[in-house]
Amino acid sequence: MRITQLSFFALVVRFTTLFVLCALFSACVSSEGVTAGMEEFSTATERETTRTEGFPAWLNETPPEDAIWGIGCAFNERQSLSMQRAEELAENSVRMLLGTYMDDLFAAYGRITGAVPNEALLSDVKNKTAYMPLDDAVVNIRAKTADGAWWYRTAYPKASAREFFAFLFEEERTLFPEFDVTAAREILDTLLAQNDPPVQAREIPNSGTGASVS
Repeated sequence: MRITQLSFFALVVRFTTLFVLCALFSACVSSEGVTAGMEEFSTATERETTRTEGFPAWLNETPPEDAIWGIGCAFNERQSLSMQRAEELAENSVRMLLGTYMDDLFAAYGRITGAVPNEALLSDVKNKTAYMPLDDAVVNIRAKTADGAWWYRTAYPKASAREFFAFLFEEERTLFPEFDVTAAREILDTLLAQNDPPVQAREIPNSGTGASVS
């Protein structure tokens, strides 16, 4: 009976040891996975915030077919203000490109429908475009150049632009019943199908140069 008890005890010890070893092995594997993930994230973050000479290498990249890009550049002695302002300018660049599309849209609208758009309608659409919310916009890359300026590039989905203007056009039709929403949306689709380069807005207040757009 004592032999059986000893054998059972030895078996328990073996299983316990095996369990502990398995737990330690799993912990090591998990730790390696977390470390690898942190390294990958760190590398991506470093690429976004790298200090570069001159202009960022990505400045002349072409946006994808489903997004509008805007680029902003700002410099301030306080880095946090530079970063904040550069992001704001990047978003404003998106709005400026969409504002240009509205100019093109109503020029084409007159040719296609033969109707001259109401001036009040034009003014209202332009104003609302200039201050449109960009809730779906994201910063997809940023960089700090050697002169201390921050560059931000914001991406805004074209699907979100279509949704915004579809609502805006319907809203305008309640004020101007003659407004052909179907024609306007068709022209907008044609404009959004273009893969235009991003507008660039640069502002360096301390130099006295103000803001410039290209």
